[in-house]
Amino acid sequence: MKAIRAILILLYALISLPMAAAQTPGESFGFSFDEESQIFIDGTSSLHDWTCDVEEISGGFIAVREPESQGYRLESGILSVHPDDIECGKRIMNGKLRKALAADAGSEIVFTLEEGESLSKALDESQRASETSFSGFLTIAGMTRPVTLTAGSSESYSSRLQFEGSFSLTMSDFGVSPPKALLGRLKTGDEVTIRFILVAKQTPLANS
Repeated sequence: MKAIRAILILLYALISLPMAAAQTPGESFGFSFDEESQIFIDGTSSLHDWTCDVEEISGGFIAVREPESQGYRLESGILSVHPDDIECGKRIMNGKLRKALAADAGSEIVFTLEEGESLSKALDESQRASETSFSGFLTIAGMTRPVTLTAGSSESYSSRLQFEGSFSLTMSDFGVSPPKALLGRLKTGDEVTIRFILVAKQTPLANS
């Protein structure tokens, strides 16, 4: 837990560094996830399908302007979610899921970016878009696994990046037992799908 918070503090320190107003190729820029970002968790059970909404997302990343394409290349970053910020719409489901994710132990769900492809395919004068692959490590309930994500990405010239995609994972791969309720009559499926729309905005200039 302390290590995760230390990484977050370091990241925010990096993205708060002064940056030039004009974006020069090869220059590094910081982005933080905006409140417009959304993450949903879709699952199944023996009684009905279910969806949970992540109400708060923390983190950001460092991106570099590439000389040739004028697009960004993501170099490093982190995204963090606390299980208490996952809302399933039903008190029993909330409690079962948060217990399964070790919320009582303070375990955060963290994706640490190790490498990202370039965002470089031009659409028109106001926007760039591409399909981007990200490699990194996902930590759930204290267990870390390597993952590769693919997302549709777009860039507007208002210093705003957006990533949209989905991926599936198996809870038991992270040592999480699928929640049960109603004396075992309700059993959730082991596989869940994570859908995300992540909006990142360039960190304001220090002197602005």
